[in-house]
Amino acid sequence: MKKGKGTHSDRILIIIPFWEGDKPQAIMMAKLLADLEPRHSDRADLLFVRRFDCKPLPEQAIKYISRKFNIFQHRSARKETGWPAGCNGIFAGALEYVYHMSEAGRIPRYKAYLNMASDVVPLVPDWIEYLHQQWKFLPANLRHPVTSAGALIPGEHEHINGDIFLFSGDLDYLNWIKQAVGSVRVRAGWDWVLADKFREQGWANIPGVISLWGTKTMDLQTAQELRRKGTVMLHGVKDDSLLNHARKMML
Repeated sequence: MKKGKGTHSDRILIIIPFWEGDKPQAIMMAKLLADLEPRHSDRADLLFVRRFDCKPLPEQAIKYISRKFNIFQHRSARKETGWPAGCNGIFAGALEYVYHMSEAGRIPRYKAYLNMASDVVPLVPDWIEYLHQQWKFLPANLRHPVTSAGALIPGEHEHINGDIFLFSGDLDYLNWIKQAVGSVRVRAGWDWVLADKFREQGWANIPGVISLWGTKTMDLQTAQELRRKGTVMLHGVKDDSLLNHARKMML
């Protein structure tokens, strides 16, 4: 196991990738995360990763969110654009940052990372603690090491959705996933392309994490019903409807 120079942290680092097209939604989502925290979080930090051609977040937004979270910002050097290359590239850029900064001791060595796209919405206030508990007990429940977890999508090509992807902070694993995602060249998402590899490394479904990829909008009644059934985090609603519903339900 690679040791690195950084101090170990029991926190999760939440990676929020964005480009100009979804930057407003990313800001709206991050402000919701801040408003859900009763005090400055000692359970998670935030890393905003913008595409190479995207302007930084407004200072006013950073000031607002930093009331509740420690914040890092990074501009990805990867030049891919469009779908899926742009999504693959920005995640590869995020992985390059967290690996090299962790190895150099310039950021803490987090116990886990969460890739959290702008269309991911928590539906309960203590969603961060829920992830901590899931990460702690999944290996014990499954009786084998777990290096990634999230919304496991069933079907002919089973995979964990990459927009809501919890993964290990072990430096050896970070080095592997950095290289694996960075080498994807086919016209498909990294989560789909590398599914067999993630399975081999050890993956798990998190029952309260749901992906409804490509959902255009959602009404309040549906959101309330999903929450009642135990949904903790929901991915895939493309407009701002679920973010607004989440505020009404929790704040």
